[in-house]
Amino acid sequence: MKVTNTIKNLLLLCGSLVFLAVLILLLETALGRIFFAETPTGKLQLLFPPGSEESFETAEFSYTVSINQLGLRDREIDPARRPECRIIAIGDSFTYGFGVNLEDTWVKTLERRLRASGLDVEIINCGSPGAGPADYAWFAKKIIPVLKPDLVLVGLLQDDIGVGDPPLLETEWNDALAWIRASFPNIMRFMGQKQPWETTTGQPEEIAPSQVKSSQLNRELDANAMRVNLEQASPEARARFDLLEPVVKERALSGNLNPFMIVSALNGPNYYVWRLTLETNTMQDFIDRTAANLTYIRTVAEYCGGHAAVLGIPLGPYVNRHSHEAVQRLGFEVTGEMLTTDAPDRGTELASKQAGLPCRTATGAFRERADQEGLFFELDGHLTPAGHALYAETVSPFVEELVRTGTR
Repeated sequence: MKVTNTIKNLLLLCGSLVFLAVLILLLETALGRIFFAETPTGKLQLLFPPGSEESFETAEFSYTVSINQLGLRDREIDPARRPECRIIAIGDSFTYGFGVNLEDTWVKTLERRLRASGLDVEIINCGSPGAGPADYAWFAKKIIPVLKPDLVLVGLLQDDIGVGDPPLLETEWNDALAWIRASFPNIMRFMGQKQPWETTTGQPEEIAPSQVKSSQLNRELDANAMRVNLEQASPEARARFDLLEPVVKERALSGNLNPFMIVSALNGPNYYVWRLTLETNTMQDFIDRTAANLTYIRTVAEYCGGHAAVLGIPLGPYVNRHSHEAVQRLGFEVTGEMLTTDAPDRGTELASKQAGLPCRTATGAFRERADQEGLFFELDGHLTPAGHALYAETVSPFVEELVRTGTR
């Protein structure tokens, strides 16, 4: 009799737990449909003023940038249709696609490759020129809760580890609590569980007016920035500029070359070389800081029901002989070791491992074509359409596996 009662009690307990689990899942689904829209329908300024448009034309490229109603450099996102897998790509100008049209970026090229393999996916471009790891964490804070991606790709450039951005958030996260937040985000929000990345003011962010900039205006802005930097340069930096070959100086002063490249070379000619030694306390600290920012991104992604991964993006001087020679023309110091070392990738992999994120780099594929011209713009240094295509081809199997397996 006691055994029978025990079995009945166990069955009753199991049945109650199953009923409770089903009830929680139904509540989570209902709250998601009633209270929390999948995609916003109005204007937002996630990164840029919505509706803005810029044109660029230099000695190396010509392209146009259009910003959608969410403030991203991408097509308009249809709120009525969500694919089986929504992916966002966070990164800097190499993800944004500086120098190329939207459809030529690795983001959109990768999207086409995944769709051709039979996957119902969209990849939304969340890149912004000049950004670094702390910015990526800030982008995650603003964008992930709005778009609720299934997968977040963080495009980590090979020099991002050396940026040294302080972590956006240094809190240690409880894995069990993170799992609850990720599994039941709508219930957690309904209960008023605010996280550091969620607004506490309740007030929408003010949206700046849309901007329209012509290629002529952008050249004038770059030329003026170069002149101002030269006026403020130290005697040593000015002397380095005077030693540059005439075509480089002419492009810099006429706005036909990104002033950041020249200014970086004038103020820190060893920019690419010093990043090759990971064993220094400074680089170890930078790796830790990058890992903290990646951890932040992973936590936000999981809380909103998705997962994240890191894609290492190669820099020309580390993978291509023509780019290696070109940065020397800009005034940077170079060494032969730059084209063979695994230090930049190891930094990316170490930071990703510390953050608990899968990582894939593309250095090998680019070094196999180290003598090929046309993968990077000669002096500007960004990926060309051919470079974006090679990068998308290289990382496509890795991303496809993440999508098909839903790896967390």
